[in-house]
Amino acid sequence: MVAFFRTYPFFVIFSLFVLVFCAHYVITGQAVYGDGIGYYAHLRAGIIRRSFDTTPEYKHTYTPENNNARVPMVAPTVQIVPVSNAGQALNFYSVVPALMWSSGYFFVHAVVLGIQWLGGNISSSGFGDPYQLATGISSILYVVLGLRFFEAILVELGDRRFARITTLAFAFSTPLLYYGAYDVIHSHTSSFFLVHMFIYIVIRSRKSALHKSEAPRITHVILGLLLGVLIANRPQDGAVGMLYVWFLNHRSHTFSFIFALCAGLLVWIVPNLYLYPDLSTHPYIESLSITKVFQASTWIAPLFHAYRGLFVISPILVFSLLGFFCRRCGQQKYVVPFFLFFLAEYAIISIHGGWQAAAYGGRMFISSLLFFAFGWQQLSVSIQQKSIVYILTILFCIGNVLSIGNFLIFEKGAEGGRVGIELCRKEDLNLHGIAPTRF
Repeated sequence: MVAFFRTYPFFVIFSLFVLVFCAHYVITGQAVYGDGIGYYAHLRAGIIRRSFDTTPEYKHTYTPENNNARVPMVAPTVQIVPVSNAGQALNFYSVVPALMWSSGYFFVHAVVLGIQWLGGNISSSGFGDPYQLATGISSILYVVLGLRFFEAILVELGDRRFARITTLAFAFSTPLLYYGAYDVIHSHTSSFFLVHMFIYIVIRSRKSALHKSEAPRITHVILGLLLGVLIANRPQDGAVGMLYVWFLNHRSHTFSFIFALCAGLLVWIVPNLYLYPDLSTHPYIESLSITKVFQASTWIAPLFHAYRGLFVISPILVFSLLGFFCRRCGQQKYVVPFFLFFLAEYAIISIHGGWQAAAYGGRMFISSLLFFAFGWQQLSVSIQQKSIVYILTILFCIGNVLSIGNFLIFEKGAEGGRVGIELCRKEDLNLHGIAPTRF
Protein backbone atom coordinates (compact mmCIF):
# COMPACT_ATOMS: atom_id res chain seq x y z
CA MET A 1 0.00 0.00 0.00
CA VAL A 2 2.83 2.40 0.88
CA ALA A 3 4.61 1.60 -2.39
CA PHE A 4 1.38 2.16 -4.33
CA PHE A 5 0.86 5.51 -2.60
CA ARG A 6 4.40 6.59 -3.47
CA THR A 7 3.83 5.66 -7.12
CA TYR A 8 0.30 7.01 -7.51
CA PRO A 9 -0.17 9.59 -4.73
CA PHE A 10 -2.74 11.72 -6.52
CA PHE A 11 -4.86 8.71 -7.41
CA VAL A 12 -4.87 7.76 -3.73
CA ILE A 13 -5.79 11.33 -2.72
CA PHE A 14 -8.59 11.36 -5.29
CA SER A 15 -9.89 8.00 -4.00
CA LEU A 16 -9.80 9.15 -0.37
CA PHE A 17 -11.57 12.41 -1.17
CA VAL A 18 -14.26 10.59 -3.18
CA LEU A 19 -14.70 8.10 -0.32
CA VAL A 20 -15.25 10.94 2.17
CA PHE A 21 -17.65 12.67 -0.21
CA CYS A 22 -19.67 9.50 -0.81
CA ALA A 23 -19.84 8.74 2.93
CA HIS A 24 -21.13 12.27 3.51
CA TYR A 25 -23.66 11.78 0.72
CA VAL A 26 -24.92 8.50 2.17
CA ILE A 27 -25.49 10.18 5.54
CA THR A 28 -27.15 13.39 4.31
CA GLY A 29 -28.76 12.12 1.10
CA GLN A 30 -27.66 15.12 -0.96
CA ALA A 31 -24.63 17.25 -1.77
CA VAL A 32 -26.28 20.49 -2.90
CA TYR A 33 -27.10 22.96 -0.14
CA GLY A 34 -26.19 26.47 1.00
CA ASP A 35 -24.22 28.46 -1.57
CA GLY A 36 -23.91 25.31 -3.65
CA ILE A 37 -27.55 25.74 -4.66
CA GLY A 38 -26.63 28.88 -6.59
CA TYR A 39 -23.76 27.27 -8.52
CA TYR A 40 -25.77 24.11 -9.18
CA ALA A 41 -28.72 26.18 -10.43
CA HIS A 42 -26.62 27.44 -13.36
CA LEU A 43 -25.61 23.88 -14.19
CA ARG A 44 -29.10 22.45 -14.16
CA ALA A 45 -30.68 25.41 -15.97
CA GLY A 46 -28.08 25.37 -18.72
CA ILE A 47 -28.08 21.65 -19.49
CA ILE A 48 -31.57 20.43 -18.59
CA ARG A 49 -33.60 23.48 -19.62
CA ARG A 50 -31.03 25.29 -21.85
CA SER A 51 -31.80 28.61 -20.19
CA PHE A 52 -30.03 31.43 -18.33
CA ASP A 53 -33.02 31.84 -16.01
CA THR A 54 -32.52 29.91 -12.75
CA THR A 55 -35.89 30.78 -11.20
CA PRO A 56 -37.25 27.20 -11.41
CA GLU A 57 -34.09 25.86 -9.76
CA TYR A 58 -34.59 28.24 -6.83
CA LYS A 59 -38.12 26.95 -6.39
CA HIS A 60 -36.97 23.37 -6.14
CA THR A 61 -37.15 21.85 -2.65
CA TYR A 62 -33.90 20.05 -1.84
CA THR A 63 -34.64 16.81 0.00
CA PRO A 64 -33.32 13.34 -0.91
CA GLU A 65 -36.84 12.17 -1.68
CA ASN A 66 -37.83 15.14 -3.79
CA ASN A 67 -34.50 15.27 -5.62
CA ASN A 68 -35.10 11.79 -7.03
CA ALA A 69 -38.82 12.19 -7.78
CA ARG A 70 -39.89 11.85 -11.41
CA VAL A 71 -42.03 14.97 -10.87
CA PRO A 72 -40.29 17.07 -8.18
CA MET A 73 -42.36 19.30 -5.93
CA VAL A 74 -41.59 23.01 -5.99
CA ALA A 75 -42.12 25.94 -3.66
CA PRO A 76 -44.57 28.67 -4.69
CA THR A 77 -41.90 31.38 -4.48
CA VAL A 78 -38.18 31.80 -5.10
CA GLN A 79 -36.09 30.91 -2.05
CA ILE A 80 -32.73 32.17 -0.70
CA VAL A 81 -31.90 34.81 -3.34
CA PRO A 82 -33.72 38.09 -4.09
CA VAL A 83 -36.02 38.42 -7.10
CA SER A 84 -36.39 41.05 -9.79
CA ASN A 85 -39.54 43.11 -10.29
CA ALA A 86 -40.62 40.44 -12.77
CA GLY A 87 -40.23 37.70 -10.16
CA GLN A 88 -37.03 36.30 -11.66
CA ALA A 89 -34.40 34.81 -9.33
CA LEU A 90 -31.32 37.04 -9.14
CA ASN A 91 -28.69 34.31 -9.09
CA PHE A 92 -25.50 36.28 -8.46
CA TYR A 93 -23.35 33.18 -8.03
CA SER A 94 -20.64 32.55 -10.62
CA VAL A 95 -21.38 30.44 -13.67
CA VAL A 96 -17.75 29.24 -13.94
CA PRO A 97 -18.10 26.18 -11.63
CA ALA A 98 -21.14 25.08 -13.64
CA LEU A 99 -19.14 25.32 -16.86
CA MET A 100 -16.38 23.21 -15.33
CA TRP A 101 -18.80 20.57 -14.03
CA SER A 102 -20.84 20.45 -17.22
CA SER A 103 -19.04 17.57 -18.98
CA GLY A 104 -19.63 15.09 -16.16
CA TYR A 105 -23.18 16.32 -15.62
CA PHE A 106 -24.02 16.10 -19.33
CA PHE A 107 -22.59 12.56 -19.53
CA VAL A 108 -24.71 11.41 -16.59
CA HIS A 109 -27.79 13.05 -18.09
CA ALA A 110 -27.22 11.15 -21.35
CA VAL A 111 -26.87 7.89 -19.40
CA VAL A 112 -30.05 8.59 -17.42
CA LEU A 113 -32.00 9.31 -20.61
CA GLY A 114 -30.66 6.05 -22.05
CA ILE A 115 -31.84 4.13 -18.98
CA GLN A 116 -35.26 5.74 -19.29
CA TRP A 117 -35.41 4.78 -22.97
CA LEU A 118 -34.71 1.18 -21.95
CA GLY A 119 -37.63 1.34 -19.51
CA GLY A 120 -35.76 2.13 -16.29
CA ASN A 121 -37.52 4.01 -13.51
CA ILE A 122 -35.14 6.90 -12.89
CA SER A 123 -35.62 10.65 -12.68
CA SER A 124 -34.10 12.87 -15.34
CA SER A 125 -35.02 16.10 -13.52
CA GLY A 126 -31.35 16.94 -12.99
CA PHE A 127 -31.57 16.99 -9.19
CA GLY A 128 -31.23 13.27 -8.45
CA ASP A 129 -28.40 11.25 -6.95
CA PRO A 130 -26.55 10.48 -10.22
CA TYR A 131 -26.40 14.18 -11.08
CA GLN A 132 -25.24 15.37 -7.67
CA LEU A 133 -22.68 12.57 -7.33
CA ALA A 134 -21.25 13.29 -10.79
CA THR A 135 -21.01 16.99 -9.96
CA GLY A 136 -19.28 16.32 -6.65
CA ILE A 137 -16.76 13.89 -8.13
CA SER A 138 -16.01 16.35 -10.95
CA SER A 139 -15.32 19.00 -8.33
CA ILE A 140 -12.96 16.67 -6.46
CA LEU A 141 -11.13 15.90 -9.70
CA TYR A 142 -10.37 19.61 -10.13
CA VAL A 143 -9.00 19.78 -6.59
CA VAL A 144 -6.64 16.88 -7.24
CA LEU A 145 -5.52 18.37 -10.55
CA GLY A 146 -4.93 21.63 -8.69
CA LEU A 147 -2.78 19.73 -6.18
CA ARG A 148 -0.77 18.32 -9.08
CA PHE A 149 -0.07 21.87 -10.29
CA PHE A 150 0.66 22.86 -6.67
CA GLU A 151 3.37 20.21 -6.43
CA ALA A 152 4.78 21.05 -9.86
CA ILE A 153 5.19 24.70 -8.83
CA LEU A 154 7.05 23.65 -5.68
CA VAL A 155 9.32 21.46 -7.81
CA GLU A 156 10.04 24.30 -10.24
CA LEU A 157 10.81 26.94 -7.61
CA GLY A 158 11.92 24.95 -4.58
CA ASP A 159 13.56 21.75 -3.40
CA ARG A 160 11.98 18.82 -5.24
CA ARG A 161 12.87 16.43 -2.40
CA PHE A 162 10.20 17.96 -0.18
CA ALA A 163 7.70 19.10 -2.81
CA ARG A 164 5.44 16.06 -2.46
CA ILE A 165 5.34 15.92 1.34
CA THR A 166 4.59 19.66 1.36
CA THR A 167 1.73 19.12 -1.08
CA LEU A 168 0.32 16.31 1.05
CA ALA A 169 0.69 18.40 4.20
CA PHE A 170 -1.34 21.25 2.72
CA ALA A 171 -3.92 18.90 1.19
CA PHE A 172 -4.76 17.35 4.56
CA SER A 173 -3.95 20.02 7.18
CA THR A 174 -5.68 23.09 5.72
CA PRO A 175 -9.32 23.94 4.83
CA LEU A 176 -8.61 22.32 1.46
CA LEU A 177 -9.43 18.95 3.02
CA TYR A 178 -12.91 20.09 4.04
CA TYR A 179 -13.74 21.84 0.77
CA GLY A 180 -12.01 19.28 -1.41
CA ALA A 181 -13.53 16.14 0.10
CA TYR A 182 -16.60 16.95 2.19
CA ASP A 183 -18.37 20.13 1.06
CA VAL A 184 -17.37 20.15 -2.60
CA ILE A 185 -20.17 21.78 -4.61
CA HIS A 186 -19.09 25.41 -4.54
CA SER A 187 -16.55 27.65 -6.28
CA HIS A 188 -13.55 26.99 -4.01
CA THR A 189 -12.48 23.87 -5.89
CA SER A 190 -12.65 25.71 -9.21
CA SER A 191 -10.69 28.58 -7.67
CA PHE A 192 -7.93 26.29 -6.42
CA PHE A 193 -7.56 24.58 -9.80
CA LEU A 194 -7.67 27.71 -11.97
CA VAL A 195 -5.26 29.76 -9.87
CA HIS A 196 -2.62 27.05 -9.68
CA MET A 197 -2.92 26.22 -13.36
CA PHE A 198 -2.39 29.93 -14.09
CA ILE A 199 0.68 30.10 -11.83
CA TYR A 200 2.14 26.91 -13.31
CA ILE A 201 1.81 28.24 -16.87
CA VAL A 202 3.47 31.50 -15.80
CA ILE A 203 6.38 29.68 -14.15
CA ARG A 204 6.90 27.27 -17.06
CA SER A 205 6.67 30.12 -19.57
CA ARG A 206 9.25 32.07 -17.61
CA LYS A 207 11.59 29.08 -17.66
CA SER A 208 11.16 28.64 -21.42
CA ALA A 209 11.61 32.36 -22.02
CA LEU A 210 15.03 32.31 -20.37
CA HIS A 211 16.38 30.95 -23.66
CA LYS A 212 14.47 33.55 -25.69
CA SER A 213 13.57 37.20 -25.30
CA GLU A 214 9.99 36.44 -24.22
CA ALA A 215 7.20 33.85 -24.24
CA PRO A 216 5.18 33.42 -27.48
CA ARG A 217 2.02 35.45 -28.06
CA ILE A 218 -0.29 32.44 -27.62
CA THR A 219 0.97 32.03 -24.04
CA HIS A 220 -0.04 35.60 -23.18
CA VAL A 221 -3.45 35.07 -24.80
CA ILE A 222 -4.05 31.87 -22.81
CA LEU A 223 -2.97 33.55 -19.57
CA GLY A 224 -5.19 36.57 -20.24
CA LEU A 225 -8.20 34.38 -20.97
CA LEU A 226 -7.51 32.25 -17.91
CA LEU A 227 -7.14 35.29 -15.66
CA GLY A 228 -10.49 36.62 -16.87
CA VAL A 229 -12.19 33.31 -16.13
CA LEU A 230 -10.73 32.97 -12.65
CA ILE A 231 -11.79 36.56 -11.84
CA ALA A 232 -15.28 35.61 -13.02
CA ASN A 233 -15.12 32.63 -10.67
CA ARG A 234 -13.95 34.51 -7.56
CA PRO A 235 -13.00 38.21 -8.01
CA GLN A 236 -10.29 38.25 -5.33
CA ASP A 237 -8.33 35.64 -7.30
CA GLY A 238 -7.59 38.33 -9.87
CA ALA A 239 -4.73 39.35 -7.58
CA VAL A 240 -2.77 36.41 -9.02
CA GLY A 241 -2.28 38.57 -12.11
CA MET A 242 0.61 40.28 -10.32
CA LEU A 243 2.61 37.06 -10.76
CA TYR A 244 2.22 37.44 -14.52
CA VAL A 245 3.62 40.96 -14.32
CA TRP A 246 6.41 39.87 -11.98
CA PHE A 247 7.69 36.80 -13.82
CA LEU A 248 7.07 37.41 -17.53
CA ASN A 249 8.34 39.95 -20.05
CA HIS A 250 4.97 41.05 -21.42
CA ARG A 251 5.64 44.43 -23.02
CA SER A 252 5.18 43.47 -26.67
CA HIS A 253 2.12 41.32 -25.94
CA THR A 254 0.26 43.56 -23.50
CA PHE A 255 -2.61 44.22 -25.92
CA SER A 256 -3.08 40.50 -26.63
CA PHE A 257 -3.14 39.77 -22.90
CA ILE A 258 -5.66 42.52 -22.11
CA PHE A 259 -7.90 41.55 -25.03
CA ALA A 260 -7.95 37.91 -23.88
CA LEU A 261 -8.54 39.06 -20.28
CA CYS A 262 -11.62 41.01 -21.37
CA ALA A 263 -12.86 37.98 -23.31
CA GLY A 264 -12.52 35.84 -20.19
CA LEU A 265 -14.35 38.43 -18.09
CA LEU A 266 -17.37 38.09 -20.38
CA VAL A 267 -18.13 34.87 -18.47
CA TRP A 268 -18.95 37.14 -15.50
CA ILE A 269 -20.20 40.25 -17.29
CA VAL A 270 -22.81 38.69 -19.59
CA PRO A 271 -24.79 36.69 -16.96
CA ASN A 272 -24.66 39.55 -14.46
CA LEU A 273 -25.72 42.23 -16.93
CA TYR A 274 -28.63 39.95 -17.77
CA LEU A 275 -29.71 40.01 -14.11
CA TYR A 276 -28.34 43.39 -12.98
CA PRO A 277 -28.51 46.04 -15.75
CA ASP A 278 -27.15 48.42 -13.11
CA LEU A 279 -24.07 46.56 -11.82
CA SER A 280 -23.79 48.94 -8.86
CA THR A 281 -26.71 47.04 -7.29
CA HIS A 282 -24.86 43.72 -7.52
CA PRO A 283 -24.54 42.11 -4.03
CA TYR A 284 -20.75 41.78 -4.37
CA ILE A 285 -20.38 45.49 -5.04
CA GLU A 286 -22.92 46.56 -2.43
CA SER A 287 -21.09 44.53 0.22
CA LEU A 288 -17.97 46.67 -0.13
CA SER A 289 -17.78 49.46 2.43
CA ILE A 290 -14.86 51.84 2.80
CA THR A 291 -15.74 52.34 6.47
CA LYS A 292 -14.63 48.77 7.20
CA VAL A 293 -11.05 49.71 6.34
CA PHE A 294 -10.70 51.71 9.55
CA GLN A 295 -11.95 48.97 11.89
CA ALA A 296 -9.26 46.86 13.59
CA SER A 297 -11.50 43.78 13.58
CA THR A 298 -11.67 43.98 9.78
CA TRP A 299 -7.98 43.07 9.56
CA ILE A 300 -7.52 40.89 12.64
CA ALA A 301 -10.53 38.58 12.51
CA PRO A 302 -9.93 36.89 9.10
CA LEU A 303 -6.67 35.47 10.45
CA PHE A 304 -7.29 35.18 14.20
CA HIS A 305 -11.04 34.75 14.72
CA ALA A 306 -11.58 32.08 17.38
CA TYR A 307 -13.70 29.84 15.12
CA ARG A 308 -13.04 30.93 11.53
CA GLY A 309 -9.61 32.60 11.57
CA LEU A 310 -7.18 31.16 9.02
CA PHE A 311 -4.26 30.82 11.44
CA VAL A 312 -6.47 29.40 14.20
CA ILE A 313 -7.97 26.75 11.92
CA SER A 314 -4.66 25.92 10.17
CA PRO A 315 -1.73 26.33 12.61
CA ILE A 316 0.60 24.69 10.07
CA LEU A 317 0.57 28.04 8.26
CA VAL A 318 1.99 29.85 11.29
CA PHE A 319 4.56 27.11 11.78
CA SER A 320 5.59 27.32 8.11
CA LEU A 321 6.66 30.96 8.57
CA LEU A 322 9.68 29.66 10.48
CA GLY A 323 11.03 28.39 7.18
CA PHE A 324 11.65 31.93 5.97
CA PHE A 325 14.04 32.56 8.87
CA CYS A 326 16.26 29.61 8.05
CA ARG A 327 19.77 30.62 7.02
CA ARG A 328 19.71 28.22 4.10
CA CYS A 329 16.56 29.64 2.60
CA GLY A 330 17.16 29.73 -1.15
CA GLN A 331 13.72 30.86 -2.25
CA GLN A 332 13.78 34.49 -1.14
CA LYS A 333 13.55 35.86 -4.68
CA TYR A 334 10.37 33.82 -5.25
CA VAL A 335 8.79 34.52 -1.87
CA VAL A 336 8.06 38.21 -2.47
CA PRO A 337 5.50 37.91 -5.33
CA PHE A 338 3.64 35.08 -3.60
CA PHE A 339 3.60 37.06 -0.36
CA LEU A 340 2.18 40.06 -2.24
CA PHE A 341 -0.46 37.80 -3.80
CA PHE A 342 -1.47 36.57 -0.35
CA LEU A 343 -1.55 40.14 1.02
CA ALA A 344 -3.75 41.32 -1.86
CA GLU A 345 -6.22 38.47 -1.32
CA TYR A 346 -6.14 39.10 2.43
CA ALA A 347 -7.01 42.78 1.91
CA ILE A 348 -9.87 42.02 -0.49
CA ILE A 349 -11.28 39.25 1.71
CA SER A 350 -11.04 41.41 4.84
CA ILE A 351 -12.83 44.40 3.31
CA HIS A 352 -15.41 42.25 1.56
CA GLY A 353 -16.13 40.31 4.76
CA GLY A 354 -16.85 37.00 3.02
CA TRP A 355 -14.86 35.08 5.65
CA GLN A 356 -17.65 35.77 8.18
CA ALA A 357 -20.08 33.23 6.72
CA ALA A 358 -20.99 30.27 8.90
CA ALA A 359 -18.55 27.91 7.19
CA TYR A 360 -15.31 26.11 7.98
CA GLY A 361 -12.63 28.75 8.47
CA GLY A 362 -10.16 30.06 5.95
CA ARG A 363 -11.97 28.89 2.84
CA MET A 364 -11.41 32.20 1.04
CA PHE A 365 -7.63 31.76 1.26
CA ILE A 366 -7.47 28.35 -0.41
CA SER A 367 -6.02 29.72 -3.63
CA SER A 368 -3.20 31.70 -1.97
CA LEU A 369 -1.55 29.06 0.23
CA LEU A 370 1.58 28.71 -1.92
CA PHE A 371 3.39 31.40 0.04
CA PHE A 372 3.11 29.27 3.19
CA ALA A 373 3.93 26.11 1.26
CA PHE A 374 7.30 27.59 0.30
CA GLY A 375 7.95 28.27 3.98
CA TRP A 376 7.03 24.71 4.98
CA GLN A 377 9.16 23.31 2.17
CA GLN A 378 12.17 25.34 3.29
CA LEU A 379 11.61 24.36 6.91
CA SER A 380 11.63 20.72 5.81
CA VAL A 381 14.92 21.29 3.99
CA SER A 382 16.42 22.80 7.15
CA ILE A 383 15.23 19.93 9.34
CA GLN A 384 16.77 17.47 6.85
CA GLN A 385 15.44 14.33 8.55
CA LYS A 386 12.37 13.22 6.62
CA SER A 387 11.08 11.18 9.56
CA ILE A 388 10.67 14.36 11.63
CA VAL A 389 8.96 16.12 8.73
CA TYR A 390 6.58 13.17 8.33
CA ILE A 391 5.73 13.18 12.04
CA LEU A 392 5.02 16.92 12.03
CA THR A 393 2.88 16.56 8.91
CA ILE A 394 0.86 13.72 10.43
CA LEU A 395 0.28 15.70 13.64
CA PHE A 396 -1.00 18.74 11.76
CA CYS A 397 -3.22 16.53 9.59
CA ILE A 398 -4.73 14.84 12.65
CA GLY A 399 -5.32 18.25 14.21
CA ASN A 400 -7.13 19.41 11.07
CA VAL A 401 -9.33 16.31 11.00
CA LEU A 402 -10.26 16.88 14.66
CA SER A 403 -10.99 20.54 13.91
CA ILE A 404 -13.29 19.56 11.05
CA GLY A 405 -15.01 17.02 13.29
CA ASN A 406 -15.56 19.67 15.95
CA PHE A 407 -17.03 22.01 13.33
CA LEU A 408 -19.39 19.35 11.96
CA ILE A 409 -20.61 18.23 15.37
CA PHE A 410 -20.93 21.52 17.25
CA GLU A 411 -21.15 24.35 14.71
CA LYS A 412 -22.43 23.30 11.31
CA GLY A 413 -26.20 23.15 10.71
CA ALA A 414 -27.44 19.88 9.30
CA GLU A 415 -28.14 19.78 5.60
CA GLY A 416 -31.80 19.19 4.95
CA GLY A 417 -32.97 21.29 7.89
CA ARG A 418 -36.16 23.36 7.80
CA VAL A 419 -34.50 26.49 6.49
CA GLY A 420 -35.09 28.11 3.12
CA ILE A 421 -35.65 25.46 0.49
CA GLU A 422 -34.24 22.63 2.58
CA LEU A 423 -37.55 21.29 3.90
CA CYS A 424 -37.49 17.82 5.37
CA ARG A 425 -40.59 15.77 4.62
CA LYS A 426 -43.51 15.57 2.25
CA GLU A 427 -45.78 16.66 5.10
CA ASP A 428 -43.75 19.87 5.36
CA LEU A 429 -44.16 20.46 1.64
CA ASN A 430 -47.94 20.14 1.89
CA LEU A 431 -47.98 22.38 4.96
CA HIS A 432 -46.23 25.13 3.02
CA GLY A 433 -48.56 24.80 0.06
CA ILE A 434 -45.95 23.40 -2.32
CA ALA A 435 -47.52 21.90 -5.40
CA PRO A 436 -46.08 18.92 -7.34
CA THR A 437 -45.19 20.86 -10.47
CA ARG A 438 -42.73 19.84 -13.17
CA PHE A 439 -40.67 22.59 -14.82
